Formats: sequence, C-alpha cells, structure tokens
Amino acid sequence: MSIIYDDFINMKKIYPVKITSYEIGWRIKDINDVLQWLNKNNQIVLGGDIIDSQKNYTYDNWFYNYNHLQSVLENVNTSIAKALDYTSNYLKNNGDDYYVVLILK
Repeated sequence: MSIIYDDFINMKKIYPVKITSYEIGWRIKDINDVLQWLNKNNQIVLGGDIIDSQKNYTYDNWFYNYNHLQSVLENVNTSIAKALDYTSNYLKNNGDDYYVVLILK
C-alpha cells in the first residue's frame, strides 16, 4: 500500500479494497474523502479507473494532463477538481456499487 494513504486510513478508518495484486481501489462513496486527503498532501491525480462490484474494469475513466506551465499547487488543485467532478457525476448517475483506482503522479 502506498505510504501516502497510511495516515488517511488511520485517521478516517476508510480502507481500500485490493483490486489486483498491484492495485487498490476505493469505494466510490468514499472517494471524496480520499481526494480531499490527497489535496491536503499536495498529490496530483493523473486519472482513475472505475471498477464494478465484481472487480472488473468498466472502461469508464478520466485523465489529467500535467500542465508544466502551472505550479505544482495549481496542478494539484486542477487534477483533484477534475477527479471530484468525474467521480461525483459517476456516483450520481450509476450508484455506489463501484470502486475507483487512482493514478497519482
């Protein structure tokens, strides 16, 4: 597990789910808390994949292109906003029986 999540898990008691031997996912209903934590820790989210309840890829995803003309903080804020927008809309339109695998820079 990525060390960036250790404090988050200890504080929030929100646990990831093992998707594959090298990937973890977060319940989509918990993703806002995860993204807020990443924002506070200056992590850039380059994208993410939506996984169904049987841990199969839905092929629904989003991506963020790092902008070298912006500061790291601007990239953090923009990437988190894009992730929040996508996952919030997905949750609203499809329900909460999904996981999100995040790709961090």
